[in-house]
Amino acid sequence: MNTEQKTGMRVALCDDEEVTHMIVEKYLDEWAREYGETYELYHFFSGEEVLEVEPCWDLLFLDIRMPGIDGIETAHRLNQEDRQYKIVILTCIEEVFKEAFRVGAYRFVTKPICTEEIWEALSAVRMSLLEKQEVIVFRDKKKYSICQKDILYISGKGSETEVYTKAYSYRSDLSLNGWEKQLDEEMFFRCHRSYIVNLSKIREIDEKIHLLDGEIILLSRRRRRKIEECFSEYKSYHH
Repeated sequence: MNTEQKTGMRVALCDDEEVTHMIVEKYLDEWAREYGETYELYHFFSGEEVLEVEPCWDLLFLDIRMPGIDGIETAHRLNQEDRQYKIVILTCIEEVFKEAFRVGAYRFVTKPICTEEIWEALSAVRMSLLEKQEVIVFRDKKKYSICQKDILYISGKGSETEVYTKAYSYRSDLSLNGWEKQLDEEMFFRCHRSYIVNLSKIREIDEKIHLLDGEIILLSRRRRRKIEECFSEYKSYHH
């Protein structure tokens, strides 16, 4: 993806234990360095504190057991504000899972906290943000903005390309090389000199690429192993 378009992920953490803040910040910093990301981290130590602030984050790590207003009640009140961010519950109590889902928990991280679960949550939220990013295309001489997640694949030769979604196909003056720079490499893959495919739209891969809607697109033999690796990694964060 074009690094000039990147914006840092905004993360909030609400937990009454100082050690949890230290651990999460450490894992977040390691994740950011690994993936070349930037971030802002907001610290809260009670449900009351987080409810007093106008939300500006993309992800909230929320502890269940806290003095005063607990995590479930905090999430319930946040839901009344038409929230646009994800909530990841921090808990060691399996019994609260069902109740947490009722208040819209996106994921769970079990205590004691481990690197893998924090990284998986961060990567999943990052991908959901990327999917919402829009690109400019044209159809019948009119300009449209479409979300990256709605693109099935892009085909083209030279400087002209066609962008395919489930409902329509669009024209673009951007070359495939240009699209490679604009789209995120964790979501899209240049599978052939004439095609870029959305990994989330793939059903299976053999000598060609079979999409979920039944379409089949070409796959370069020398790129097969790499796309299989990327597809497997993508699915691991979206199982």
